[in-house]
Amino acid sequence: MSAHNDILNPAGQITPGLAELHALCDKQAAEIAGSVEVIEVGPVPFDLMGFILAFEQGDVSDEELIEGFQHMIDSGVVWQLQGFYGRQALALIASGDCHD
Repeated sequence: MSAHNDILNPAGQITPGLAELHALCDKQAAEIAGSVEVIEVGPVPFDLMGFILAFEQGDVSDEELIEGFQHMIDSGVVWQLQGFYGRQALALIASGDCHD
């Protein structure tokens, strides 16, 4: 081998060492990133069913709970669900975490 970082591939040929491979990958990634057009998209749509399932399983943070209930309040759907959801929304509004 020509350098301590070089390794032999299965065909017995000398291949660049890991440092050289990382440098090559970084260079190619920079070239690709420079040619990629960034497209701005709107906000991600609210996943009502995903939120309700996560909420009922206790898998939402306080921030996600407030954001989720605010979405439901804004759309009016919270008032069409089981009474628990409406009462929870009213409690969040009363606490100032959500607004009507």
